[in-house]
Amino acid sequence: RKMPTEPWKIGDREFQSRLLVGTGKFPSVSAMQSALDASGTEIVTVALRRVDLTGHKDPQADMLEEIDQDKYLVLANTSGAMNAEEAVRLARLAVAAGLPKWVKLEIHPDPRYLLPDPIETLKATEILAKEGFTILITSMPIRFWPSGWRKREPPPSCLLGRRSDRIAASRRGPRLRSSSNRRVSP
Repeated sequence: RKMPTEPWKIGDREFQSRLLVGTGKFPSVSAMQSALDASGTEIVTVALRRVDLTGHKDPQADMLEEIDQDKYLVLANTSGAMNAEEAVRLARLAVAAGLPKWVKLEIHPDPRYLLPDPIETLKATEILAKEGFTILITSMPIRFWPSGWRKREPPPSCLLGRRSDRIAASRRGPRLRSSSNRRVSP
């Protein structure tokens, strides 16, 4: 059952659904199509690394051929870009391939953690906005970035995980330990 909502306006378009669905991780094209239909989404994100732009009709590699572009807005995803320059190049490539000037902007300098880089995201946003793109970004609030964090140090997501563990532990109450260092119930 769909919950009634006000239309979601982004740029010059209105959407009834606020759900964006990605095309990755499906076991087959038919499973992807069924999931898109069942979800009620109107926006589908496609990672450009999964799209075959060579013209070879490989149904597993070319998701664009399998998405009804009259029914869904196909939003190019710059996942895999490590800096603003790469993200801008991927967005321009999507438009050259026939996609609309809409982009889900993701810049991850360290592929191990997929933590967005807000500085590079801002740089790419400024460039793409001047070129007329509608941009949806993947980011996290800068206030969560520890001061002094560098790309070679442990990423903030690990630090946040530890903090959330501490918060969860504080909600459980004190940890009591026996002399054998085993946890005992309070």
